[in-house]
Amino acid sequence: MPPSITRHLVERHATVKTHVARIFAELTLRDRAQAVVLAYETRLVTSGESASSAALDR
Repeated sequence: MPPSITRHLVERHATVKTHVARIFAELTLRDRAQAVVLAYETRLVTSGESASSAALDR
């Protein structure tokens, strides 16, 4: 997890890694690549949409 995200969330890097690992476990995902596939399959994001605009629209 990039340190910039942890600074923005005001959380420790290790804490954010723990949360991400638990979310992945709950969704039975092994890695970020699987998370991206799931996001496309569930239409959480669409092709050509930037990550920042997707987060702002939700």
